[in-house]
Amino acid sequence: MAFRFWYELIIGIITLVSLLIFGEKGITALVLLAFLPIIYRMKKIKPDERETQLFFRGTQYIVNAIAAVILVSVFIFRIKITDLMSISTVIFYFVMIVILILVSVLRLYLHYKN
Repeated sequence: MAFRFWYELIIGIITLVSLLIFGEKGITALVLLAFLPIIYRMKKIKPDERETQLFFRGTQYIVNAIAAVILVSVFIFRIKITDLMSISTVIFYFVMIVILILVSVLRLYLHYKN
């Protein structure tokens, strides 16, 4: 399972760099994540129960953090949906890739902590 987390982190960094260099077209580097199931099948890797639990725990922490950020931005900073619609696609992709990198780092931390 650590292979998956490292793979996601490396692909996230590659995509972030390509997004900064090429703009919107750099998001196509995210396609490399689609090869992960193929690699798992070729290497016959199956995560055990503990690794699967760590995967879902890391996802739960990130989803809770995203929900908290949304609530804080709506209720404290008074951000409206119309404000979010005016964000450029490059900034949206940038935020998405940063979240992917944060998820990978958090999952790696939880994996090596236990």
